[in-house]
Formats: sequence, C-alpha cells, structure tokens
Amino acid sequence: MKKRISILSILLLSFLMISSSFAATTNTTLEIAENNICEINLSDYGKLEKKIVASNLEKKEVTLELKVTNTSKLEEGEIPAEVFLVIDNSYSMTEEISSGVTRADALLESAQTLAENLLTLNKNIQIGVVSFSTSADNEGTLEDAKLRSSLSNNLATVKDAISKIKVDVTGARTNIEAGLTIASENFSNNQDTNKYIILLTDGVPNTAVGGPTLTYSGEVTTKTKAKLQEINQNGINIMSVMTGVDSEAKPIPEKTYKQLAEDIFGTPEKPTAGLFFYISDDSLEKTIEETIYSEIAKVIEYKIEKLIITDYFPQEIIDNYNFEYVSKSNIGEITSTVDPTTNSITWTIEVLNEGETASVQYKLTLKENYNQQIIDKIIPTNTKLEANYTIKDESVNSSSTISPKLVVKTNAIDNTIANTDIPKAGNNSDPLFIAITTLFVLLGFAIVYRSKTKLN
Repeated sequence: MKKRISILSILLLSFLMISSSFAATTNTTLEIAENNICEINLSDYGKLEKKIVASNLEKKEVTLELKVTNTSKLEEGEIPAEVFLVIDNSYSMTEEISSGVTRADALLESAQTLAENLLTLNKNIQIGVVSFSTSADNEGTLEDAKLRSSLSNNLATVKDAISKIKVDVTGARTNIEAGLTIASENFSNNQDTNKYIILLTDGVPNTAVGGPTLTYSGEVTTKTKAKLQEINQNGINIMSVMTGVDSEAKPIPEKTYKQLAEDIFGTPEKPTAGLFFYISDDSLEKTIEETIYSEIAKVIEYKIEKLIITDYFPQEIIDNYNFEYVSKSNIGEITSTVDPTTNSITWTIEVLNEGETASVQYKLTLKENYNQQIIDKIIPTNTKLEANYTIKDESVNSSSTISPKLVVKTNAIDNTIANTDIPKAGNNSDPLFIAITTLFVLLGFAIVYRSKTKLN
C-alpha cells in the first residue's frame, strides 16, 4: 500500500510540475518609475540638466543625457564704460570733402552722433573729449593737446565740448602722441570699468612730445607707436580711425602717407594695438556711427569657466546595470568609465561661452544576472548631480539629488488558455495535451503493475 501511495504521489507531483511549467512563465520588465528631470541653475548664467531622452524597455535599457548651457546675456544699457574721443584739430581737417562740407564738419557731426547714441543706450557710460594738433608757443609738448571735457554722462556737456573744436583755431601739425597721453591720464582708477580711446584723425603724425617737429619718421614714429602699445597694455581698448590719407603721395622720398601710417598703426588686418580703420572720407559716418558704436555697445559675454560636473551613481545601479556612452561630449573631456572609488563620472569644461551648449549621453542596460533583491524597488539613476564652476572670478558649487528613477518588475504570464484551436484527432501536438496524456498512460501502467504484483 505504501508503494502504491508513493508511486501515486510521485506521479501527482510530476503532474503539478508539468502543469505549472506550462500554465505560467516569468517575464522580467524594466520600467521608468519616475521620469524626473534634474535641473541645476548655474547662478544666473547657465543651466545644467539630466534627463531620460530615450528608452527601449524590451531590451531593458534607458538613455540619459547631461546637458549644460550658458544662458548669460547682459542687457545693453548695463555695461559700465569710460570713453575718450581724441579728435584731430590740425589744419588739414579744414579740407572740403564735399560741397560746403569740410572733413572737420563730417567728423565732428559723427562724433556727436556717436556720443548721443552711447549715452542714450547706456546710463553707465561716461564720455570725455580731447583735441590735438600743435600749440603756437610750445609745439612738441603736451600743450599740443587740450582736455575739452572730462568724463561725463551729460549729453549737452559732451556735445558742447565737441562743437567747440570746430570753431577753435587749428594747429599747424599733428601730435597724436600728445592727444593719446592726455586722454589716458584722465580715466578713473576704477578697475571694473571698460575703458576706450577713439582716435579720429586725418593725418600721419609729424611731431611728438619732446620733438622733433615736421618729420614723418624716425623718432616721431617710434614715440607714437610706443604710446599706442602702452595704452593697450594698460587695459585700455583703443580704436584708431584714419581718414582722407593719401595712399600715393610721398611726404618723404622713401614712403607714402599710407606706408608711414602702417609703420605706426599696422594694418586693419594686423593692427599695432586694438582696432585700426584706414578709410576714405565717404566711409567716415558709417565707421564712427555704426562700427565704433557696435564695438562699445555690444553685449558682454559672461564665461562659465573651470566647470566640473560630477554624476554620482547609487551602488545598485553600478551592480545591476551596464554603463555605456552613446555620444561623446562636444565640449570638454569626460571620464571614459565610471570611477569605482566614487561611483561617478566627471565632465570637465574649461570655458563655456555665452550661448554655447554642451551635452553627453550614456546608456544603462539591466544585466542578465541582476540581483533579485532589486525587483519592485525604485532606484534613482544618480544619488547626486554636482557642478563646480567659476563665474566673474567667483567659485561656485551647486548640486541636486533629484533623479530619474527605474524599477525592475517580474510578471507571471498565464498560458492555460490556448492561443490556438483545441487540438483535434491527428493533430495532438500541443505540449500540455501530450504531457497530460503521457501522465495518465504512466498512471495506468502503474496501476496494472501494482495489480499483478498483488495477485502474485
């Protein structure tokens, strides 16, 4: 009797195992539990974010992106600046360039328009005015230049100073060095203010401070060029506009006016200091009122510098997911693999300029042999996202623990309801039908065998 029960028990257990194996199977799926976007503001100048940008849940993988953008833009009208207009008042400026209009008329009118546009644009701009030529009694000294107006943001004051140059007595020659020197000595000591000198002239200098006079080369060239370089090295932005200079006439046998000018100012493509505009009289208005204006009025770019982004992963991500880059960073350098000591990747960007965006993408794929303990557990894709950077010479640290989150699910799929027609005679190929039939055949043989044993 015990043997019979034992055989029946084994057969019943076998039946249950076969039935359960065909009745249900286990399916593992990956789901996005929380599709959070991690965002970090980089002061007022940029934004860093991490988010899921693609997923293939059948393959149990998600693609995440780190993206950082410099959004800085200082509005026009906020740029602090000091500007000196250094204006030629030598005799050649009285030359008529069109009907009834002298070079001085055109230049001074454009200078007034430039001043008006700048002061209207920017409440933090101050403008000063200096004229230069040569003095009657002390030629070859700083008296060849005159401070017409110190720095001011009063438009009437500035325009009046410019207009007085027009009616003033002109000097015989051109001492550019004196004009540059007087202007450079009248800036403030404020290191946070942008400083500009706009030199407006129609001639090559033929005298300098300390002499000699009436010469177009040698010491005059050396002194004037050195003054341009000195001003530039002191952090003053210099823009030199030379108009109406004959490119063919030779004041000295060896060189033309243009060649002499290039000895001092360089060329527009390769200037000695700052910017150099060698123009004709008909380009005067456009150069001063548009080109020079745009150089001073342009928006300042705030650079995000020494940017270090660190993405920290939880241990459960490290243990159960494969990490792989999908796209390389378009700016900067990023570690090739996850650092096992910190469970992180680090992205370094030396400079991110205004309007620039940098990004990198990586993929997390669930491993085949993952730890079963993470089933149904919501896991963040990062424990912390951190950014260290410098803006306006200030070091800043920002971070966030907000994270997209994943979860592994297992689902039992019921196969007891056939997906095909019920097997008919001659077509009994369904696995469950075969298993049950085999089981009952075996059961029949066991009962018969037991009966014969009992009879014997």
